[in-house]
Amino acid sequence: MNERHHRLSRVPVVRPMWGAGFTAIVSLGLSLAFAHAGDFEIGATPQGEDIAVTFSGSSSHYYQIWIAEELASSPFSLTAIRLGLGGAQTWIDYGVLASESTRRFYRVQQVPETAARDEDGDGMDTWFEFRHPFLDPLDGADGTRDFDLDGVINAREYLRRTDPSDPLSLNITLYGDGHIGDDAFDGFSPTVIGRSGPKRRIQAAIDAAERGDTLRLAAGRYSGNVVVTKDIALIPFGEVVIGGDR
Repeated sequence: MNERHHRLSRVPVVRPMWGAGFTAIVSLGLSLAFAHAGDFEIGATPQGEDIAVTFSGSSSHYYQIWIAEELASSPFSLTAIRLGLGGAQTWIDYGVLASESTRRFYRVQQVPETAARDEDGDGMDTWFEFRHPFLDPLDGADGTRDFDLDGVINAREYLRRTDPSDPLSLNITLYGDGHIGDDAFDGFSPTVIGRSGPKRRIQAAIDAAERGDTLRLAAGRYSGNVVVTKDIALIPFGEVVIGGDR
């Protein structure tokens, strides 16, 4: 991930190095040349009481804009995220120059599409949120909302790989296997692929299901009792024996 930093103040200053990145420090009122990191460049320019932060975008990345009051003593705060569109992009820090004492460091970080990150901790990948305009990658509460009003919250639709904007995209098939399964698996696959795989107990698969889901059970013995309190389809493949602890 590439990143560059810019600071704006009202007095002439120097250009220091910061960690592995570069911090370009400029005076307000002066034109600012872009700082480069390969094919990635950023700049910061006063516009009245606002500051325009510009950067070169790529459609295979998104961009985090971080702000700090001081470089050494003040931590950077993630303030905005923008999807890369290709070509020059601009983010405006509105009204920041209304105060005579304002100082700002800007850090723009380029994150590739292949990076699995959840910036706001709502249980949904940032790229997933970008693909659904009603989701905000910096709103940690939108994972608990139900945009399509189908009874399943957005974050759960993300985990179930259904479409949170389509009330008809609700039901999935889950899998149980008393031999190779594990209740820590998501239940979405009949075979083990990383953390995806069948549930070991039928009850665990039922608990993971939503109304209308289908549960396919591999032949074999399953431990524990089973209580069904929702409308789901149970389809065994071969002889299934329920009961007895393992």
